[in-house]
Amino acid sequence: MKSSPARFRSVAVFAAALAWIVHADTSYHLALWVNHPRNQDLYLYHSDTGSVDVLRPDVHAILFFSDGQWEGLLKPEDTPTYRDEYDLVWVDQPRDPWRLVVQGHTPRHYPLLFPRYLPQSEQMAFASSQGVSLVSVPDGELLHFWELVDTNGHAHVRPTPDEKALVAIAEERALYWIPLAH
Repeated sequence: MKSSPARFRSVAVFAAALAWIVHADTSYHLALWVNHPRNQDLYLYHSDTGSVDVLRPDVHAILFFSDGQWEGLLKPEDTPTYRDEYDLVWVDQPRDPWRLVVQGHTPRHYPLLFPRYLPQSEQMAFASSQGVSLVSVPDGELLHFWELVDTNGHAHVRPTPDEKALVAIAEERALYWIPLAH
């Protein structure tokens, strides 16, 4: 018996953002934001149901999952807009999306902020060359802004595991410890 190689039709997918989220119960979600002239949709696959949601955010998106996980997906932009706006989407939960507008991070040297979610306190921290902001979710209230000194480049922020502090790293040469009041 002679075998022949399988023939596959190639399909070009222009992905702007891709994420996969694995949950403790072995279910998972796949998210793909397509960047094509005729399609700028965000597709969200649910493994437990086999269904696909099609989302159409016009700004960056942050997906929240019922087990406390989250994933940020950046909107494809040919020309950076420096719009610090996010559609907050609660996946598999009866909660409407919410638009979060982050203030205080302009001007800066790069187009994107670096978000981190603090699930215990329902807050988000955002870092830029201007500083670190702490924002409540979902109402978007600015709780605090910490200016970073001599930061001309990029900065990243991460919460400690107990969410009692933030650690900001600026330009990979300056480290900031920011205690949080709970």
